[in-house]
Amino acid sequence: MPHGVDQPFWGNRIAALGVGPRPVPRSELSAQSSATALRTALTDNGMRERATLLGEQIADEDGITNAIEIFDRNFGRCGSELAKQRAHCPGTTPGVLRIFVVRASCRTSG
Repeated sequence: MPHGVDQPFWGNRIAALGVGPRPVPRSELSAQSSATALRTALTDNGMRERATLLGEQIADEDGITNAIEIFDRNFGRCGSELAKQRAHCPGTTPGVLRIFVVRASCRTSG
């Protein structure tokens, strides 16, 4: 049940990939439409199998490295600074915001 911003896009993307039911627009939201979407998500074995495979693919990705490579292609490289900054982020995924902070720091310091 997407409510705003990017949720309708991602809801439609999930449905297009066959890993979840189509999103229920707010104008169609009811107990019945919610129950139908939940029932589909919980009982559709093909959907479950596709979602499992997609989850495995996502788990195998190195999203932070991919994001950094995209950033570098578009905004320039910063050499070994990346390795130093990543070493200071143990145990958690730094996320895109931290990448931008690292990159901004790199670009202003050298």
